[in-house]
Amino acid sequence: GAYAVTGTHPGNTNFQTVTRDTAILIGPATPTETVTGGTFTYDGMPHGATATVQGVGGAELAGALLTYNGSIDVPVNAGTYTAVATFDGSGNYGHATGAATVTILKAAGVLGWNRPAAIVYGTSLGGDQLNATANAFGSFDYSPPANTVLNAGASQTLTATFTPSDPANYIGGTITTTIDVSKAAAEVTAIGGTFTYTGQPHQASGFVTGLFGASLGTPTFTYNGSPQPPVTVGTYEVVASFAGNANYQPASATTA
Repeated sequence: GAYAVTGTHPGNTNFQTVTRDTAILIGPATPTETVTGGTFTYDGMPHGATATVQGVGGAELAGALLTYNGSIDVPVNAGTYTAVATFDGSGNYGHATGAATVTILKAAGVLGWNRPAAIVYGTSLGGDQLNATANAFGSFDYSPPANTVLNAGASQTLTATFTPSDPANYIGGTITTTIDVSKAAAEVTAIGGTFTYTGQPHQASGFVTGLFGASLGTPTFTYNGSPQPPVTVGTYEVVASFAGNANYQPASATTA
């Protein structure tokens, strides 16, 4: 403020009394303002800066207003915000401002996938296998996709790619697991017969089928343990055998 000052000399033996007027002007001090931002990860909660205003001798002054990219709302969503603290001045202190940056990073979705139970060849992949989870709303794309029939084999890789419903605040990701696919059972049909001796060999016939009646070819035969079809009179035990393949277990059947 402004102060009027009057100086008076009362005089003495040699000097007269003298009075003079002047003024003292004390201007407001500029406070020190410190703004502290930070880097955070999105969690659905507000994350803001802090501001301190200090006067002479480190005295703390209240009243600084924080804005974020011009808004008084403390940011919640992922992004970069300029935090500006404004102290409009009060009493012995004048106007001051300070700024800092607040960064909110996108959150990575937390993905999970329990290893599914083993299946048998011929089982289509579905909800019991393709059931990855995430801690955020979104969708999964699976490879191989649903309804795929995997060949038999151990520890086959399944992959799930997560796409968040809120890509502004979440990062997608990929997770894998494995599944065992066991071989399916094949069915062997053996057809024998009754013949009259002709001096020529007489052999059995048959076929091998898989799932849904799929043809797996013709079995191999033995006659009382020999691979040679019988010629002479007698009764012969026929064993029709399927050695198995990549997707089917070995199987056999008997006839006479």
